[in-house]
Amino acid sequence: MFSDIVKYQMNPLVKSLKASFAIYSLEFSNDKDITKSIGNLGLLCQKISHAVQSNSISLKSDNYKLFLKTPKTAETEFYSFYPHISVGHSPFMFNIKSGEVVGVYIRMLHSRSLYCTRTIDQLATAYYEQMMLSDTPITHKTAKLKIREDLVQKSNPEDIPIVERATSYNMYLNINNGVLLTKSSKRDQDAMNMFFILMKQVSEDLLKHELIKDAELIKKTFANKFYACEYVNHALRKEKAFGAYNITSLVAHYANQESDEESPSCPVEPTLTADFCSNNDSTQVIKLKNSFDIIFDRSKFSQSSFSVLREFSEDKSLNIINFRATGELPMSEQIIKYCDAFPEALDEEMNGDFIDFTYDTRSKDGNIIFRISEGAKYHVEACYKLTMADLDDHHYPMNKIESVLLDHFGGILPMLHDSSELFIGLYLEANKVSDTFGDKIKQAIK
Repeated sequence: MFSDIVKYQMNPLVKSLKASFAIYSLEFSNDKDITKSIGNLGLLCQKISHAVQSNSISLKSDNYKLFLKTPKTAETEFYSFYPHISVGHSPFMFNIKSGEVVGVYIRMLHSRSLYCTRTIDQLATAYYEQMMLSDTPITHKTAKLKIREDLVQKSNPEDIPIVERATSYNMYLNINNGVLLTKSSKRDQDAMNMFFILMKQVSEDLLKHELIKDAELIKKTFANKFYACEYVNHALRKEKAFGAYNITSLVAHYANQESDEESPSCPVEPTLTADFCSNNDSTQVIKLKNSFDIIFDRSKFSQSSFSVLREFSEDKSLNIINFRATGELPMSEQIIKYCDAFPEALDEEMNGDFIDFTYDTRSKDGNIIFRISEGAKYHVEACYKLTMADLDDHHYPMNKIESVLLDHFGGILPMLHDSSELFIGLYLEANKVSDTFGDKIKQAIK
């Protein structure tokens, strides 16, 4: 039974971690307080999580929803927090390192309840044909408006069903670096913005009912307005970097480093899987999947991977859209614990201090996008086996299962946390601002 529970509850988490994540910087209207405020936000997530689990509070109830359309009508729209464990209550999962919370994985729900559009179209078509046959022709658009008006004025006389369209969204808050990871779609960005509003609403309601007793923490956390912006824009504004996240420029920079013995080595190594487009026409695309040697004469190019990609793109007048790279991440605390508990299950890749990962990376609107394509299986296996061992050994009551699962599942999050820091480092190194950058402009202003 426990095996089925663990697999079923882990599946949404594992599936969500396969997404392509964009990196955003968490900003605050008062820059001086940003570090402390992000820490307060993480602490507040912990307090909410403890309150809803201890008191079995469902954050899916109307009291904790952020309605975009009034709930008094049949058609509604709202955002709410959504529990990671389907039979649980907490929407937060924590990445804990050396006893300190360094990140929070957040789950939200966006729901829209609408009258069935297919039924409305069928009724509109029938009304349209009826009017045509009665020698009172109307447009199909007018017929649809008539059906819509009857819905409101005559209280749904045709008994059109309500259809709910619900989507869950996930985001990761890196407390140390003040960055948010989420998918780069417009809807995911909307959910990210709603998160801050919802946090304030839920924490204040829990305070009102004395389920959270730290009014000062809530006041400090939301003393100024949070907002998120693309990490690259943040880096440019803070003069941490110069230029956008551009794959062609990134590859060129690290290709130059390969030929300079004094330069530090790049933490990732590109494979020969990449997408290219023409410099003159971006619709002309070449996709290579470990097939470089089949199509092209490798002897004409350098042997190092970055140089191969750069020289090939320059030779064919191409831009690099994205590429696949391998890298290493240090073993997480959960992986180390797994190695100690199950030494017989280890393979060669888990005998050192690092685990190999494979990534796909690209740029969208100049911002950093990355996806973990291979390597997550070790974290998933470690999490599953350690969770099963804990449940088998202790036989927890069902009301304690949520906290046990969340504690173990959070052990997967260092993989996402460290991967984001890896790509931030790649971007900052490739787009360093020189010490003299802007001196002439600053002097002119003076």
